[in-house]
Amino acid sequence: MANNVQIGIEGIKKLLKKVSFTRAITEYVWNGIDAGANQIDILIDYDKGGMLKRLSVKDGGSGIDYDQLKDKFLPFYESEKVSGDHTTRNHSLPHGKNGFGRLTFYKFAHRAKWTTIFSKNQESYRYSISINSSDINEYNSEPKDPEKVNGLTGTLVEFEGFEKFMHEKEAIDQIFNYLKAEFAWFMKLKPSIVINVNNKKIDASDLEENSEELMWKIRGSSFKIKYVQWKNISENEYSRYYYLKEDGKELFKEHTGLNKQGDGFFHSVYISSKYFETFDFKSNDPSQTNLVGKVRSDEVFKELQKKLNYFLRKKRKPFLKGKSEKLVKDYVEEGIISEEPKDEFKQLKVEELKETVKKMYEVQPQIFLKLNPEQKRAVIGLLQLVLDSEERERILDIILQITELTPEEREELQKVLKRSNLSSIIKTINMLQRRSDQIELLKQTVYKDELNAEEVKHLQQIVENNLWIFGEGYNLHGDCETDFKQILEEVRKETFNDESTMKIELPGSKRQVDMFLIKKEVTHNSKNLLIVELKRPKINLNYDEITQIKRYRDNIIKHPQLNAKNLNWKVILVGRQFAKSDAIVNERKKFGDQGELGLIDHIENTKLFIVNWSEIITNLEIKHKFLLKDLEIKKDATVNKLKTADEVVEKSNVLVKYSS
Repeated sequence: MANNVQIGIEGIKKLLKKVSFTRAITEYVWNGIDAGANQIDILIDYDKGGMLKRLSVKDGGSGIDYDQLKDKFLPFYESEKVSGDHTTRNHSLPHGKNGFGRLTFYKFAHRAKWTTIFSKNQESYRYSISINSSDINEYNSEPKDPEKVNGLTGTLVEFEGFEKFMHEKEAIDQIFNYLKAEFAWFMKLKPSIVINVNNKKIDASDLEENSEELMWKIRGSSFKIKYVQWKNISENEYSRYYYLKEDGKELFKEHTGLNKQGDGFFHSVYISSKYFETFDFKSNDPSQTNLVGKVRSDEVFKELQKKLNYFLRKKRKPFLKGKSEKLVKDYVEEGIISEEPKDEFKQLKVEELKETVKKMYEVQPQIFLKLNPEQKRAVIGLLQLVLDSEERERILDIILQITELTPEEREELQKVLKRSNLSSIIKTINMLQRRSDQIELLKQTVYKDELNAEEVKHLQQIVENNLWIFGEGYNLHGDCETDFKQILEEVRKETFNDESTMKIELPGSKRQVDMFLIKKEVTHNSKNLLIVELKRPKINLNYDEITQIKRYRDNIIKHPQLNAKNLNWKVILVGRQFAKSDAIVNERKKFGDQGELGLIDHIENTKLFIVNWSEIITNLEIKHKFLLKDLEIKKDATVNKLKTADEVVEKSNVLVKYSS
């Protein structure tokens, strides 16, 4: 007997276009649960060639009453399951609402057959119906009238004529894992539900990231709270409150308010209490209290919701903290947040930016969601600009243009920005304090002859502790007293991936240099290379030292790879004072109009400098003067009490250790 399902094939195709195979199977499981089944069994069988030969879903529900068959197979979006007060919007069951679950087989099979046993007048009856994908707008019943049988009620759905299919293990794993995520929250709500795939019971306990059970007492009413944070959960359910009777029967459900935040904080909260048994969840009118019982405006319910909201936000905090740290780590790896160059000033700014991004994410993750690389760079660049200005509180106005904030989130973000600013100021003060003390230690080493400071043991150690003396962002390469030829070979190999040996035969190529520093410029993919020659404080600089650094220059410009455009070389000779001869003074006059202190030569990509400590220290003090004055930094009084060069170095090491 043929009966019309009243829907066109093209309409079916359109509506089922986005339904996956696993989603299709899930619909048949839900149909069984809607029919009152406590156990669902899915069987998947393959032949020896690896082809799917059998797929079925069996439930122990009430079956499909033959007299109601036409109602059960109404067109899409007209299912009887949504009739009356029990809509799926605020109740977990019945789940079906669009009436399309029975036809989802169209995605993977040519035919579906239902064999069902239902009960009527204390007798059991069995019949079968089938639907073909080629004729999906009608079903056939077999036999014409149900036959009386002995057996329990339930329905078996069998699928035949499969489309191209995945391999056995892949299919079983996909179904199993999908059903686990789909029903995790429901199996917590209805612990009696059992779902088996090839006789293996689905257990979703491994999806529980965190769980807790509490008992709350609010104005004389008791509430049992079960909280679960999920690693993953069905996107069809999101996160909800489930209000239950004392015996666990569901009365109402609603979103928790932290849904669709995009942060992956999936959670379910089950609240059971005798208080709900005469509660009208849809009413907020206090005048209805005497007629139907408690309503949402009741003080107990308002306090319960406030407490639940606070509880969830508290649980969400550590979760978002972990996510924020990963976000910043990803931004650094993607180059959205640059950690180069690593001088103290800019590093403080980078750390402030990273902390601000973290805190902003913890308050409102949606700010950073679904951004493409260009948008990420724009957001981070804008944040950096505002943080560097005096209008950092405008960040809040910018955020409000992107997403809505609750009053609590707005207040929290304001506090974050203020704390970030204060933290940045404190870190800057501490850094400048340490630098001020290090400059004073350098003065003692250079100018106090009674300390008997040596070049390598004392002066060089102080300088290595404070590479910012020669510019921000430099890093020491290799050990001190490195062979000059070795330096050149390492630079060439690292820059050009050239493992061949370099032939350097000019005089001075095997001389050891005091310090070799490198600063990488990320934006221009270039390197600034700095060789520093230090002279013992009591030695006066003369023409012999000029010859020494010119030999360094000659070796560099002789080799094309070392003279590449992306390599910028500087060689600096530093001493306490110049010899009385005019040699150094005359050399410095040649380039005096270029505005670079101590420049004596500039050929191709290499510059040579000769400076004295007085010039360097004066420049450092001028550079920091405005900050030192504004922040009223006081120098460490103990610095001037140091009696030996060893004590000076020890004090410098302590300051470096403190800064790290």
